[in-house]
Amino acid sequence: MEKRRRLFDVKTTQIIMVRDRGFDITAEQALLGEDDTYDARFTLFNDHYSRAAREANLADFRYALSQVYYHSTRSITLTDGQVIPEPLYVFYGVKGKANKVPKDVIEKFAANTIKYYARTGILVINGNLNKEGANEALAVHEDKQVYWQVFSDAELAFPVIYHQRVPRHEALSELDGRNKLIELRTTSSQIKPYPLNDKIVQYYGWKLGTVIKIYQNLEGTGNLVNLDIGYRLVAPSQD
Repeated sequence: MEKRRRLFDVKTTQIIMVRDRGFDITAEQALLGEDDTYDARFTLFNDHYSRAAREANLADFRYALSQVYYHSTRSITLTDGQVIPEPLYVFYGVKGKANKVPKDVIEKFAANTIKYYARTGILVINGNLNKEGANEALAVHEDKQVYWQVFSDAELAFPVIYHQRVPRHEALSELDGRNKLIELRTTSSQIKPYPLNDKIVQYYGWKLGTVIKIYQNLEGTGNLVNLDIGYRLVAPSQD
C-alpha cells in the first residue's frame, strides 16, 4: 500500500502541473480537494483507478492513470479544418527487466499521443528509458511536431514550484518576448539563459526561445510590492 501511496503523490503533482500549464482538470479535481484529508483523497484515488483498471482489463494499475487534457484557452486546427482545444496527453509507463522501460511501452505512448492530436506528450516512468526506446519515441515526436517530455516518479514526488524559495514565473508570448528584448536593449544571445532541463522549465513545459519573467521578492521585505523583476530565455539543456 505504501507503493500505491507514493504513486498517489506522483499523480497529485502531475495534476497540479497540468493545471498550472492552463489545462482543464475538472475530471480529476476531486483528488486535490482542499477540504478533504490526505487519507480521504487517497481512498478516492485508489478506488477510482482500481475500478478503471479492472473495467478496462489493464495489465497494470499505472496505465489507468493515463489521461488526455484540454487547454482552457488555447486551440488547434486539425488537418480537416476542425478546431479543438489544444490537447496534452499524459501516459504512465511501466518498467520492464533491468529497470528499463520496454520499447513497446514507448511506442504505445507515442501512438496514443498522436491519436489524441496532442501537441505535448508526457511520459511518467518508474524506471529508466532504454536508449533504443528513447530514440524511437523522439523520432516519432519530431516527425509529428509534438513536444515530448519524460518525468520519473521521483521527479513528481512533490511540485517543485511549491518550494518556498521558488519565485513566481511567467512565460511571455512570442510577440511580448521580442518586444521585451528590444525594451531591454539586448538580444537572445545576451540575455541570461534558462536551460531546457531546468526543473522549473520542465515543470511548465516551456520551449526553446521562450522569454520568462521572474518576480523575485526582495530579500527580507516579505512584501509583494517590493519586487525585483528579471528575465531569462529558455535555452538548450546544460550538463
